[in-house]
Amino acid sequence: MTSEHNHDSPHRGPADRDTAGRHGMLLFGEDPVYLSHLPRYACPRNFQVLLEVGLDRPALDTLRADRERHGDGMYTVDPVPFPIADLEPYDGVPARTSLEVTLVRGHFERGGTPICTGLRMDIKNVVWFRQLDADAMRDPGQAMEYLYFGRGEQMYLVHEMQARPSFDQVLTVRLVPGTVRTQVGHLLADDVAAIQFDQAQRASLGRDDLVERRVVAGEVATASFPLTRSPSFSRGFTVRVEAERELYLEIKKLT
Repeated sequence: MTSEHNHDSPHRGPADRDTAGRHGMLLFGEDPVYLSHLPRYACPRNFQVLLEVGLDRPALDTLRADRERHGDGMYTVDPVPFPIADLEPYDGVPARTSLEVTLVRGHFERGGTPICTGLRMDIKNVVWFRQLDADAMRDPGQAMEYLYFGRGEQMYLVHEMQARPSFDQVLTVRLVPGTVRTQVGHLLADDVAAIQFDQAQRASLGRDDLVERRVVAGEVATASFPLTRSPSFSRGFTVRVEAERELYLEIKKLT
């Protein structure tokens, strides 16, 4: 279906800021494969970025074999240092089209095990790109928002970091059939399998943006997409979302 997306950031060329650094990312999914930048509020890591990337067949086989041997735990990538501003899309295309990385079983900064070095990942799509404001402090009652995206049976919620203190969280989710409604509550006949997006869409959960109110595995919540059209082209809709598994959670580094 057609998505409506705003990266909330006017294009500023890479020369406008020095963002070169060690930009480690969480790797998840298989077809497609996604990366989620592991941000901090300090420059140059103050960016929330989601990417869809392509791996060649040998790299995918290596990843599959390692998952089969060690279980489907956390994987991260440790790229060769680069300016992350190069990923900001302009006219839909990022300035940088590939990354050279080390694939790591576990967290690349916390004792993870490298399993493949010098790996090239082609950037197929910038799912989300936003610079974090290190000076923005969370307002009391600030609404919690998640970023929803994915294709096929791989659908995800990622907590949108708006102001500090915050948290970074990635969840696998599924939409509950027969629960799509208009913003005023009228039931729609939309097939939830058609609610898929190449670029992240904001989903509000009707709760305060506090880490203790975050979505947890096994929870079923109502997500509101006020700016996104449903498959039947309803302007805005709600749907029940079931959180299946938490892939990543970071709290301490984002206070």
